[in-house]
This record gives sequence, structure tokens and C-alpha cells, in this order.
Amino acid sequence: MTHWNTRHWMAWTRFYRIWYSLKYRCRNKNSKNYQYYWWRGISYCKKREKFDCFYNDMYDSYFDWSTIDRIDNNWDYNKKNCRRATRKEQSNNTRNNEIIKIWWEYKNITQRLNIYDLNRTTYYSRISSWMNKKEAITTPVEYYLDKICYNWECLTLSEWSKKLNILYKTLYRRIKIKKYPLDIALRSDKYIQREKRNM
Repeated sequence: MTHWNTRHWMAWTRFYRIWYSLKYRCRNKNSKNYQYYWWRGISYCKKREKFDCFYNDMYDSYFDWSTIDRIDNNWDYNKKNCRRATRKEQSNNTRNNEIIKIWWEYKNITQRLNIYDLNRTTYYSRISSWMNKKEAITTPVEYYLDKICYNWECLTLSEWSKKLNILYKTLYRRIKIKKYPLDIALRSDKYIQREKRNM
């Protein structure tokens, strides 16, 4: 492909604009994103200063509405570190994402929620109930629907919370984390404090 073609035939294409934007945000101080690239030491390899080199490296993997994504967000735009990705894939690869390790895999919070079919509200509700991140992600939703039976009465944890006027997270911590016996866990805070003083 000749230089004349890269300037006059591809100049109006989305692929050309991607290349131009890449250079602009890395090298131009007027770019609003300049601080996130130049000051972090992120640039691009010298041969990509010319569009035809960028074309030869990336066009084969290009598809409509794809973006250019750095595999390692702390490394330059070079052939080994670049890939074509959808916007969803790129948003899963930003440095602001919360990364959670389960077993040997590192994935961000959005990917984990999709894998375990869990919504974000449930996840943060579990976190506020003193669960760690791994438990909040991997505990099946059905776990919370199990009935807790005491004195011939079977209710869910939420129903016990309303009946006894005890905070849900307090009951959860007693029963699910600290493993209190039910006859103690379902008592008032004052009773438990008095029992601890007597121990």
C-alpha cells in the first residue's frame, strides 16, 4: 500500500481515525487524556508513526465497531501488546476495574458476576453483610432462601430479621460467619452481650 493511498483513500475511514486518535492522546498535550498516557510512560512504537505500518500490523484483525485495546494497560501500543476488541471487552480491561482472584484466575467484578449469574446489587449487599469478596461472588442465591428452623418455626434469614427486629447483617454475621447456635443467634443484642460478660 502506497503512502498516497494511506493519506487519501483511508483518511476518511474509521480505521484511520483510530490510528490518528492513538497518536493524538499519546503525544499531543492538548488531548484531555494526555495525562493518562504520556505521564504514565505509555506511547507507541516508532514504526507506527506511519499509518502504513499500523495498517500492516492491525488491519487483518479489524472488524466494524472494534477498538484497539492494550492487553497490559501499563505497556505501550506495540504489536505484541495490542489486539482488536469490542467496547465491552475493552471496558473489562481498564485499570480502574476491581480485580477478584478466585482459585488461580484473575477477573474483574463484571466478568465474575456474569460467570456466577449474580447481579451487582446482590453482590454489594453481601459485602455490606461482612462477607468477603470470594464468598459474595460464589455463594449461590438459593443459599439465602434456605429456611432456618427454631422452636417449630421455619423462616428465611430476612423473615427472622423482621420478626425479631434485628438487623439482617447482624443475624447473617452470627449465623453464617460466627456460627452461633440458633438459640443464641436469635436473641437480642443485650442478651448476647450479657452472656459474653458471664463467660
